[in-house]
Amino acid sequence: MSYKNRTRMRKSIISIFIASIATSLSAQTGYFSFGYNGNMFQSEKLDFVIDRYNETRTFLDVTMEYPHYLDGFDIHAGGGKQVIFDFGFSWRSSYVHASGVDASGINQQRDLKYKFGAFDIALAVNVTGDAETKLAIGYNQTLGSEKVYSRVAPVEEVENTDYEKMLIDFNPGGDVFLQLLLPFSGSGGLIIKPYYHFSYGKTDYAPLNNTLNPATAGADDPVLESRLGGFGASIMLAVGNFD
Repeated sequence: MSYKNRTRMRKSIISIFIASIATSLSAQTGYFSFGYNGNMFQSEKLDFVIDRYNETRTFLDVTMEYPHYLDGFDIHAGGGKQVIFDFGFSWRSSYVHASGVDASGINQQRDLKYKFGAFDIALAVNVTGDAETKLAIGYNQTLGSEKVYSRVAPVEEVENTDYEKMLIDFNPGGDVFLQLLLPFSGSGGLIIKPYYHFSYGKTDYAPLNNTLNPATAGADDPVLESRLGGFGASIMLAVGNFD
């Protein structure tokens, strides 16, 4: 693990330790939730790599889109009445592709999968007191992993072609969020959580550029670093004690 990643991990562990102090405040109520998570993430240099891929392949009939919209699932548990402690796991991914007949006359397709998974530990403050519908404002510490996979093959063979691992980066960050709890009853409800995500450090997409764009990568910057960030929301069904 590089010095940069070790520094990120130390910051994350400190944040988790501070958040864990709040567990003693979360015994009054508790819940378990599962649901959908979608977000619009963007990383400038990842977009650069995809732009370069499209620009240098004029034969493409279908150009590769940016993998900005990721979606997947959230699974969380938490508790607390005035101060809410929450922990869980979130998983999101995006799929994009490009295709066209190259100079050899073969209709080639390249698929790219972008994945982001994170363990989450959050603290939030309930701003509605004892009201039945509860609104909380909080911060979520994410221990994330950013991954990119790709494969290329003739169109008729691509489904039987294995993906290759292009990039893996430990990417801790944070979410600033609102959490709205709409109870159906004393033991069931709906959680709606809009958020803004930002990463602490930068990801270097130069290795991905070297692989996808070998003919032009030598003329590009040797380091292509940018931060991941964007807005998202999760909608989860929850069971527990909401009184």
